[in-house]
Amino acid sequence: MRVLFVVVLLIVSCSAYSWGSCGTNFDRLKTTKLSVAGSIAGASKVTITASGNTDLHVPLESGAWQVRITEKGRGHPSSTDSGNLMKALKFDDPNNTTFTVAVSLYLPLKQASGEFDAIFFATDQANTNYMCLDIKYDYSSVMPNIYALVHGVAHCSSDAQCPSSYCQHPGPSGECHTCGGACCLTDKDCPDAYCANDPTKMPPYFCHGGNTALRNTTS
Repeated sequence: MRVLFVVVLLIVSCSAYSWGSCGTNFDRLKTTKLSVAGSIAGASKVTITASGNTDLHVPLESGAWQVRITEKGRGHPSSTDSGNLMKALKFDDPNNTTFTVAVSLYLPLKQASGEFDAIFFATDQANTNYMCLDIKYDYSSVMPNIYALVHGVAHCSSDAQCPSSYCQHPGPSGECHTCGGACCLTDKDCPDAYCANDPTKMPPYFCHGGNTALRNTTS
């Protein structure tokens, strides 16, 4: 049964995103293929790889990339990552007519709808738009079941429904007290650390030592 669960989860993750261009006909990098490696889940590290054809007007001397992720239902970006385009981009042929660009980042945790819009764009030394990709992904149908193992149900009526925390205002409007990515239930939730969950502690329980980011619960 556990093997079946993992297989189903991987299938959902692979089809959990779609993408399209948010640029113009003047973009220097014209993407024809995009992939996302890694689990589409909060706090998971993913690598976005785009490839395609170029339309270069001048040689690329320097540049920058940025991925800005916004969750539907929130008024400000959930996360922003950026880096050196020269390190992320490589040309695949001697004439620089094809390219591959790859960047890695951590996905933000679900705070509202679980539907995210990631804008991946790059500019060159003259601040010319090199590319703009709009990547949409949704793990709202997957993550509630996974995070319930640690964070509990959406509306609680008792502490028993909040494994690593406690129930605030038990009843129809009850909510499990959240402690973000530091919340844990067992040591497995704490990469390179341990979960301070023992008879002497009261929930919520927290990771101590090492990397306190919540371990990807799909692993």
